[in-house]
Amino acid sequence: MDKRLEILLGIYKEVLGTELTADDNFFVMGGNSISASRLLMGIYKEFGVDIELYYVYEHATPALMMELIDSMTAVDESAEINELPVKAPLSYAQTGVWYESILEHNERYTLCTCTEIRGKIDKERFSHAVERAEEIYDIVKSRILTDENCNPYQQVFFDNIIPVNYIQADSEEQLNEIFRKEAVTVIPIEGEQLAEFDLISAGEDKHYFITKTHHIITDDRSAKIFAYEVKRCYLNNEKPQHRITVSEKTAKFYGYCITEKSHEVLSSEEKAEFTELIRTSDFLHLPDEGIMDRSCIDGQGSKKIIFEKEKLDVLRNMCAEANATLYHGFMALFIMFLSKLSQQKKIAIGTPFSQRSKEDFDVMGLMVNLEMISIDIEKYSSFSEIVSEIQRITVKYLDRKYIPFSEIVRMLGEPREKMYLPFHILYNYLENEVTDSEADDALFGRTDHINISVNQDIGFLVKVYGDVAECAFTYSVKYMNADTINTYRERFVDFAEKIFRQEKMS
Repeated sequence: MDKRLEILLGIYKEVLGTELTADDNFFVMGGNSISASRLLMGIYKEFGVDIELYYVYEHATPALMMELIDSMTAVDESAEINELPVKAPLSYAQTGVWYESILEHNERYTLCTCTEIRGKIDKERFSHAVERAEEIYDIVKSRILTDENCNPYQQVFFDNIIPVNYIQADSEEQLNEIFRKEAVTVIPIEGEQLAEFDLISAGEDKHYFITKTHHIITDDRSAKIFAYEVKRCYLNNEKPQHRITVSEKTAKFYGYCITEKSHEVLSSEEKAEFTELIRTSDFLHLPDEGIMDRSCIDGQGSKKIIFEKEKLDVLRNMCAEANATLYHGFMALFIMFLSKLSQQKKIAIGTPFSQRSKEDFDVMGLMVNLEMISIDIEKYSSFSEIVSEIQRITVKYLDRKYIPFSEIVRMLGEPREKMYLPFHILYNYLENEVTDSEADDALFGRTDHINISVNQDIGFLVKVYGDVAECAFTYSVKYMNADTINTYRERFVDFAEKIFRQEKMS
């Protein structure tokens, strides 16, 4: 066997935990979007080639991937890597956040997370851990500035060390009051820093680490990742290195923003196609909806829907047949359920969709665009066909063949209040959300958000923890009440069971 292929198969084994032959399909053998990212990171470290995620779908076997690696390494092995500038334009998604946040100063644009810590805390060691995490994800030290033409850009200020505020709560009442204030904190976009960190102590053995970051530099996932990185640095007793160069992770994000702004996203023919798509689309209308204000931000979630390992494995196997992942599978279930619920055949939903290529891009600065997935249910006869079509569309997103939804809105010149046309639905998927406890002196719990901000009328959130998936409908309280959303939840559980039985029989 070729030595390079043998090394590549070793990477596959490390990622999937099982032996593969050169012709085994990565997804059939248990691969998913997260393990695909880990695979690409291993390839990058071993072979030095930066492969985009969509190539894993097109080169699903080790043999095909080896051909791709050989072709890429043969092209230019000695290309110089130029250091990126310390400032960069904003991504499309960040630009939208910037425009809205300078108009509205409220807690909607401040993401606030809480990690409970049990046991004694060494404050000096904890401060070092936070400072080290700031170096690794130094976009938290960014400021958003404007140039002479009033165009915004972002720049890391290396001397802008954000200290930890240590707060003592002497009673349960005081602790609750502190939490109430934390939940409504507003970090202004024009401020000197876009992040704040607090450690609240309610006794020697009970602490709460609070991170508050402006949404322009983090999203829900990356805010949690930063908190997890602080935990890792504390447990490993890592100290800051006082570096004054942009970190690798921020450089990758800056590179993404620069590429996004310097390339034409669509051809004129593709723009015409999307213009027609928007023109012919309309809001999805659901039973018992009560639309009063489409700009509302108050939201809640339904009781969780749990998919244990047995059912999750069924869905994984169904998706693997189409070289698809759980991301595509749950989206297909959601789309099919919305069609059944609304009796409408054409379903368009929004989903935050990443165009990043490797696992370490899921970090600070993870500002993804809102993509639109439009499916005409009548064109497909089975769940598998719908999954395949969603997989096809999302791969094209990765290949920049489809336009970000924010660009559709900008292209059509729609008024600001129509930012969510033609859907008022959002699908979001997070994988490997679980964090563990590792220390004798300090046990870190899971990080959760302590305020809720819903920008759409109704949504569907999927979180995968290893072999368990938690799903929930999210909704605006000005759009729908709890009884209605819980009815949707019950009907969705029955609907998913029916789909699973049908696919098993077929």
